[in-house]
Amino acid sequence: MRTGTVHYLAQQVSLRPDATVAELAGVQGVRDALKRIAAGSSAQADFDVVGARRDIEQQLGHALAQQGLQHLDASTPACALSGGEAIRVAVLPYTWIFRMRVTPSHEW
Repeated sequence: MRTGTVHYLAQQVSLRPDATVAELAGVQGVRDALKRIAAGSSAQADFDVVGARRDIEQQLGHALAQQGLQHLDASTPACALSGGEAIRVAVLPYTWIFRMRVTPSHEW
């Protein structure tokens, strides 16, 4: 018997018209928190959201490249993706490539 986690992902991804690859990949919240920190935020909530993912842009770029999507970046509009590309981006949060590429936490 196998054990593990099961995730549901619809065959078609529904997004707002202005959604980006970062939103589809589930990392927009981290990007937003990093922007607030760069602008001077000292809110603990922002640091909690970021955690050890200060290099989320590089992590996302690596994960996209591993999926053959190196022509995309975090700000690419999701509406510009084909259906297959959208699904491959949407499953990134569930892939070991994306989950395991986390930089060790250091002091800010």
